[in-house]
Amino acid sequence: MKAHPLTGKCLAVGIILLFIGVSIIPTLAQSGKEPSQSTFSENWWYVGGSGPGNYTDIQDAIDNASDGDTVFVFNGTYVGYVILNKPINLIGEDKNTTVIAGFFAYTISIVSDGVTMSGFTIQNSGRLGEGVRIDSSYNSFYNNIIEIPNDRIRLSGDNNLFAGNTILDSYLFLSGDRNIISGNTISNIYYGIYFIDASDNIISNNSFFGSGLFISDDTVWNNSVTNNTVNGKPLVYVDDKSDMVLNGDAGQIVLVNCTNITVQNQEISNTTVGIQLWGSSSCVISGNTLAGNHYGISLYGWNNTIDDNTITDNYYGISLTGDRNTISENIISENQGNGLYLAYSDHNSIIKNTITNNSYSILLDYGCDFNNLIDNTIINNSHAGIGLSGDSATIISGNTISDNADGIDISYSDRNTIINNTITQNKGNGINLVDSDFNIIINNDIIHNNQGGIHLSGDNNTIAANTITHDYCGIYVLRHQFNTITDNDIAWNNGSGLFLNRSIGNTLSGNSISKNGHGIYFVTSTNNTVLNNNFLRNNRHAFFENCTNVWIHNYWGRPRVLPKLIFGTRSTQNNRLFPPMDVDWHPALKPYDIPDKS
Repeated sequence: MKAHPLTGKCLAVGIILLFIGVSIIPTLAQSGKEPSQSTFSENWWYVGGSGPGNYTDIQDAIDNASDGDTVFVFNGTYVGYVILNKPINLIGEDKNTTVIAGFFAYTISIVSDGVTMSGFTIQNSGRLGEGVRIDSSYNSFYNNIIEIPNDRIRLSGDNNLFAGNTILDSYLFLSGDRNIISGNTISNIYYGIYFIDASDNIISNNSFFGSGLFISDDTVWNNSVTNNTVNGKPLVYVDDKSDMVLNGDAGQIVLVNCTNITVQNQEISNTTVGIQLWGSSSCVISGNTLAGNHYGISLYGWNNTIDDNTITDNYYGISLTGDRNTISENIISENQGNGLYLAYSDHNSIIKNTITNNSYSILLDYGCDFNNLIDNTIINNSHAGIGLSGDSATIISGNTISDNADGIDISYSDRNTIINNTITQNKGNGINLVDSDFNIIINNDIIHNNQGGIHLSGDNNTIAANTITHDYCGIYVLRHQFNTITDNDIAWNNGSGLFLNRSIGNTLSGNSISKNGHGIYFVTSTNNTVLNNNFLRNNRHAFFENCTNVWIHNYWGRPRVLPKLIFGTRSTQNNRLFPPMDVDWHPALKPYDIPDKS
């Protein structure tokens, strides 16, 4: 491929100025005199200083310059934004005292190829866009200080030199190819360099503090990352390798397109992501301590194992995108965001982890199917213990879930199985299902939850053989139909054992309903079938408002030969002349053999 005509110019200017010119220019300009014009081109333009005819505004000088000219800026603070839309050299007298201060959106925008910029402090208090944008190619941007809190530098062009800069409270967003990023110092609390759809870049000899590299889920390939440090320790970047063991004292570890790499016994803190796997498979992350990072572990890959790690006090504990990974026996605690987050991930196994004091404990976001959450201990997380959103066919089994907001929170998620869990003392509901269908909730202990045992908003769900006791409301069904609630022990709930609101066609059978405020309470819920239940020692066995339901063969606290009358209210009748009531015409003579576990 023929070289771009500006390639030689950019590299020459960058190398000369980086290693020689930065020490010459400030010396020549200390007295405010114009430096020699032979360094760059025949035409020089000056901003600030005391020379006759000097500009006061940097953009005015750029607008009047021609291709190949140099705009030299004397010390001072220049307020506004700068657009470099022609191939010129923009040089500051002293990077510590020559300041460009933006106030809205970007401060510097380089849209022309072949620009050289050096010797400035770049600030922006607006924080509304990218502080620096380099959207073009074959530029040299070096020896600057960039101080734009909570903002970023965008490098989307190709074949640029970005070197020797100091970046404070900001990060480099890299989406271009074949750039050289070298000798920079980057201090930030989240990202250092963020890769997205970038290839063939050279990242070398950079120093990261409180940050590091992060690779997004977009395509990234064939980048050279060498001799960088994170908090004074090596940044270990492994690309397209297999069959290795990584021990030692790394500041960050990034695996790209790797197979069968073991990462063990590391202690990594205060960086963007402690350990990141991108496009990697059959790797093992084991026995590591990851604390105080933005991400403890970020994993995009397949058939990997994360086990026996301590992941604590990060913003996010583990972030996973990929299939057939196993996450087991980790301690995941005190993370400000999610302890464990999955998106677009199928057939993963999350087993025997201890997950405490996070925001969400485990959150499966959209696109997660056929995952297994088994035998985890999930305690005192400020949101749900387990959250599912838009997923399906997840198995949640054998977990201990207590002292969270909701125990299990499922939204727009179908065909999940919740079985053999202990769900206790959560501040909201034990299980909360919202617009979720065809789920199976079976044989769980759902006890002492502040609001309800199970809050159900969905169709064709099965709730069977659960112990639901000492909650405010045992089971609450809202605006849905064709659910089956069977063989549950529903007892000692302060409100109702079962409360159905605007729900139709549900079947309630074989339940032991005892010692509740109301056994069953229907509101505007019709054509529900109440069959073969035991009603025992409730303050009131059953009540309804404005509805009619079917009651068959229930046991009502004592043997009954005559039909059982169930009284309620209906607004369409004269209650004094025609008391509203339903009838169980053939009540059971003795209680059914339903285990009462309460």
